Amino acid sequence: MEYDFKILFGKIAATASRVGRPIARQLLYLYFVLTGSELTSSQKLWIGAAIAYIIVPNDFLPRRIFRIVGITDDALALIYVINKVRDSITPEIIQKVDMLLDQWYGYKVEIIK
Repeated sequence: MEYDFKILFGKIAATASRVGRPIARQLLYLYFVLTGSELTSSQKLWIGAAIAYIIVPNDFLPRRIFRIVGITDDALALIYVINKVRDSITPEIIQKVDMLLDQWYGYKVEIIK
């Protein structure tokens, strides 16, 4: 069975406004690794689980109840999986993610003193 990655991308895009730019960045890294890399079944499973954990509205530790802990569990899930597939995040993926984030959130401005 072939999964339609356009549907997954749409769900990530819809989630981006709720989770903010830093979490959206990690989600997009995982999405592009999932759709463009040679991965083991285990890696695909970890990536799919991490993305689902963030985009599914029913959170194990809801933010509105658990505040900072509810955000921390999301971040830890992403960090764990990102570390498992870090070598698959290419400069091309980073550039593609940066361009998408700029479209979604506007350009990042750096102040140089």
